[in-house]
Amino acid sequence: MFETVLEYFDDSECRVYTNERKTINRVLGFAEEYPDKVRLLNEPKDNEGYLNAYFPRDWVVIRPKTTRELTEEQRQALRDRLNSYRKKAETEDE
Repeated sequence: MFETVLEYFDDSECRVYTNERKTINRVLGFAEEYPDKVRLLNEPKDNEGYLNAYFPRDWVVIRPKTTRELTEEQRQALRDRLNSYRKKAETEDE
């Protein structure tokens, strides 16, 4: 079972407590990019798989998932673009 808890303390700061890998990776990435704004209290390796961190309250956004209605031509164009990217990445690795 995955769990994510957000606690709001005031208008400027909140705390996240989570064992959800996607959220952990995002918060750890933010901690590297913004060390002055993200405080890690416990990392998953030291806390039975749970991350515990503080970060700015205004970073929290709750929104519905957006879906895109694509035509078959648009889907094919996306497939072609992805295949082109993959081929380019393969040649760069060699």
